[in-house]
Amino acid sequence: MVGIFDPHAYYENPGCRRKTPNFNRSWKCLWLVLGSRNNIIFSEREGIQVSSVSADGGTKEVLLEATDFLSNPEVLPNEKGILLTNMASVIQLFDPISGSGFSLIPRGRDARYVDTGHIVYAGMESYMAVSFDLESLSIEGSPFPILDGVLTDAAGVTQLTFSRNGILAYVPGVDMGITNPTWVDRDGNERAIPINSGRYGSFDLSPDDSQLAFSIVDAEDSDVWVYDFERTISPQRLTVNRGALFPKWSPDGDSISYGAQNIGNTDVRARLDIQGLGELDSSRITGDFADLVGIDTWGDDGEAVITAMAESNQGLDLYIIDTTTLERRGFAATESQEWGATFSPNKDFIAFTTDTSGQYQINVKRFPPTEERWIISSGYGEEPVWSEDGNEIFYRRGNEWLAVPVESNPDFVAGVPEVLFEGPYGNVPGLSYQVTQDGNNFLLLKQPEQQPPTEIFLVTNWITELETGL
Repeated sequence: MVGIFDPHAYYENPGCRRKTPNFNRSWKCLWLVLGSRNNIIFSEREGIQVSSVSADGGTKEVLLEATDFLSNPEVLPNEKGILLTNMASVIQLFDPISGSGFSLIPRGRDARYVDTGHIVYAGMESYMAVSFDLESLSIEGSPFPILDGVLTDAAGVTQLTFSRNGILAYVPGVDMGITNPTWVDRDGNERAIPINSGRYGSFDLSPDDSQLAFSIVDAEDSDVWVYDFERTISPQRLTVNRGALFPKWSPDGDSISYGAQNIGNTDVRARLDIQGLGELDSSRITGDFADLVGIDTWGDDGEAVITAMAESNQGLDLYIIDTTTLERRGFAATESQEWGATFSPNKDFIAFTTDTSGQYQINVKRFPPTEERWIISSGYGEEPVWSEDGNEIFYRRGNEWLAVPVESNPDFVAGVPEVLFEGPYGNVPGLSYQVTQDGNNFLLLKQPEQQPPTEIFLVTNWITELETGL
């Protein structure tokens, strides 16, 4: 049997196109796997929830509510656990009964169990394997490479599968998660930046557009680096083994805030730190109230809007934090997802991404918040950025970048969105692009060139080679 998945349906045996079950659009299903009880296990709500539904249809069952973005579920034999990958490319093992889990493989994605007693997974450079004891649920020995050149999408899903009788099938290609920072103007013309390709996370331009702060997640730990466009020397490392994500420059350009996670200790919640350029130590802005936190946008007098995952049953929410007194209050904290905020230049309005309508759209609210709300995106939209002159809001719609003419003094008025350009640029957690102060250039993550797949490679007897450790 062959399975094909789209965001709203799972197809068994595409030849007869039997569709089972219907996936509710509001589930926002991302990844799925067939379970052992004629069920389908899938990750939903941006990966913060893992659920199960019968292949014959029916009501879904929530297996796990997490406080991290979890993807690529794989059910172990006898449902002894579920392998999942978190945002920092750490493969974790979860007990669906207790909801507890622990880190299993520090740098990898898309893990799958093989009956030989191995876990195979996408490593940072090659497709890897490692011995795994199913009774003790522990890794044995060191990982070793088994295959190169497997097409891998930006989310870390490998185009590879294998049968129980020892046949492996894969689509040849590149790792689409390896990108290059690139300038793109409003007409879609590209200009290269002399920075090495890598597995980049979110990034932020300094207030004067002269420097770039970015996170890299393919080293021993995710950290923040700084690149100077004028000096054009190699990027300088700002943090070391901090689990740092979501860098954000301070308004004066003297320091950078970042969310920090301890990915090896699930008992330690995330914190929000700030570190000056050239300094070794950071200072705490806030922490221990959420498992994912990062500054989206700065207001006046040391106030900032942060995206945080404080409660697993709510997902992402927006809070206002005073970085001096450390007091915080909710701005948009509901059962819907709210994230990616941007202040208007006059600080009277905030645009943000929310799925209140059932799909991601760009909303605008007053600041301080009232009950008023404006929807400015045409259909789907995410990641708003307010232009420095206050006359436009940019946002992303898949591989399209749009601009909406707006007024915000004294009342808010929005015009009709216009597509500026489109292209194969990476989408990472948080904000996946930046806009220069003049609104004429966008900094994006250019994905490697990959022609549409035209063939599938088959490998026989790979199980035998796996058992001998290649």
